[in-house]
Amino acid sequence: MNVPELASGVEAANSLSSLALPSTDLAKSPSSSTFLGDEEARSTCPLLTPSPPAVANDQYTPENETTFSLTDDANDEITHFQSPLEVEMRAGVKFSAARQSMQSEGSTSSGSSGQEPTACVQLLGPHHNYQHIYMTTAVDPDGPLQENGGTVNMPLSFDQFSNVGDYFFTTWNWPLIRQISSFCVVAVLIGAFGIAISMIATLPKDCDPPHEWWTSATVYEIFPASFKDSKYQDGVGDLSGVVSPESINYLKGLGIGAVRLNSIFTSHNYPEDYHNAESLTDVNQKLGSIEDVRTLAKKLHANNISLILDLPVHIVKYNSTAGPDYIDPVINALEFWRSYDVDGFYFVGLDNETVQPHLKSRLQSWRQAVSKRHVFIAPPILGIENLVDLVHISLDLTHGGPLRSPITGALELWSQKILWSVGHSGNLRLADRLKDSNNTVAALLLLMSLPGTPSILYGDEIGLKAPQDLDTDNGELQHLRQLPPMPWAYSNQNKFTDHNVLPWMPSGEALLKNSDAQKAQTAVAKMAVLRKYSPQMYMTNHTIGMPRGSKNFVIKYENAETGVIVVQRWYQRRHKVVTIANLGQNAISPDLSSYYHGGKVLIAYPNPRLQGQDIIMRQLSLVAGEVLVLQVDK
Repeated sequence: MNVPELASGVEAANSLSSLALPSTDLAKSPSSSTFLGDEEARSTCPLLTPSPPAVANDQYTPENETTFSLTDDANDEITHFQSPLEVEMRAGVKFSAARQSMQSEGSTSSGSSGQEPTACVQLLGPHHNYQHIYMTTAVDPDGPLQENGGTVNMPLSFDQFSNVGDYFFTTWNWPLIRQISSFCVVAVLIGAFGIAISMIATLPKDCDPPHEWWTSATVYEIFPASFKDSKYQDGVGDLSGVVSPESINYLKGLGIGAVRLNSIFTSHNYPEDYHNAESLTDVNQKLGSIEDVRTLAKKLHANNISLILDLPVHIVKYNSTAGPDYIDPVINALEFWRSYDVDGFYFVGLDNETVQPHLKSRLQSWRQAVSKRHVFIAPPILGIENLVDLVHISLDLTHGGPLRSPITGALELWSQKILWSVGHSGNLRLADRLKDSNNTVAALLLLMSLPGTPSILYGDEIGLKAPQDLDTDNGELQHLRQLPPMPWAYSNQNKFTDHNVLPWMPSGEALLKNSDAQKAQTAVAKMAVLRKYSPQMYMTNHTIGMPRGSKNFVIKYENAETGVIVVQRWYQRRHKVVTIANLGQNAISPDLSSYYHGGKVLIAYPNPRLQGQDIIMRQLSLVAGEVLVLQVDK
């Protein structure tokens, strides 16, 4: 039988699935000797795959099973395929087929080269008979499979055409599920994008270490009666004058970070006896009202300036026999001014004998009345350094002596929690105390180079001096001569008070006027900005990122005879900042090349043209009152 006839026979078998064909006896698998004719052949080609073990029944046809066999003629025609017949599935019926052993030794593979075939080729050639697997029909789907008369329990069953309705998820609303899933995916993506944008927007603009606001601020001390008369035009300054646009712009131009108001409370004869306050909450009528304090705080905050009040705690008479229901008047005052947005308090008279008993416990209770962001400033009292934020230290520059000892001594004692000043409301004017009054700006710039918080008394930035013409009629003002009216400008549009009203205190002279005053104010402003944004300037010892016991401040050089002093500040991974000040009366060319090779000028006074230039220390020359702030290598 030829191949076309065989194919037609297969199709006929497929169409007549109910026809049971007679089974054909299958020959047993030949032994290994049949495959290999002699001992030499057997030794050169081992069997590739051993036959399964034989069972008792050499031949088996399941009952009611439809089988299909090929005749000898058809077998002879297709011996060149060298593989079993492919099984086809139609209409869910499973067919089994077996191919009988190929008996003929006639034809050879068309790919033969004419050479003697190897033993392996002989093993797989048409001369050897194999008995292949029977596959059961749908009549007995669990019937066994047979090979070489052995039973193999490996049923070939297929469930491709099971009823899909049996699965529970086929009843789901898949279009709605797809819509909800798509919406959830889009929502998650939008949410993730929004979170990423918010995180980027909230990232700090710089990597400067965090710190308390007062450590980098420059404090400006104001005696309000002498600052600006704006509201009442009575010759006495007031709170409205402090909050006037001219005043706010001036403070912003100086780079001020906090305003400290001297006592604003009621007294018998203000301002002459301002230190004899009668209350901790009542504002003197000559200055304004309590609402003016709230307005002042809001205006200052709008310009990133904090407000500190002098609180005269020495007027409180503590009763040592007070009962448990006693409420400290200072606590009431702190809570009261906190509600008016005040940011800190200077405890005037804390060293008074009436306050000293139980001082530490009182300070602890005062701290509990306000938050930690409210700064506490106190006179230098031993043992309270951990209960307050700043201790007020005033440097005495009257005699022009060395500054190394008082500066380093204060730093070691108070651990850099210091409010520095070279002039304040209770002392003589800085311009009156220096040998060369032109050095006031140099002293302020040096003060702003120290670790801690600098405080500038109003008018010192322009060299304001005390009035010199206090006659007998003003003799009662001798103890207040350091508080002259602020000269402001030298025009009728911006002045302390109206022409028709005399100020409560005679005016003092400002040593720096016009362009010279502008240079001084610019230098102070630049130094304030440098302090605010440079960790080298505002960070203190024992802070995060610094080895314990290390110092970020050192006086590298000082010559008391010439008045030259060099202060160095540093912070890790930042450039060093070096301040060179000439507080003497003469020009000098100090040789500082053994300390530094050179540096870039950040601030220069009184010669601002040097700013931005690189200078060499061997060629350094300083006039009296000159200050250079340099950036040197790390």
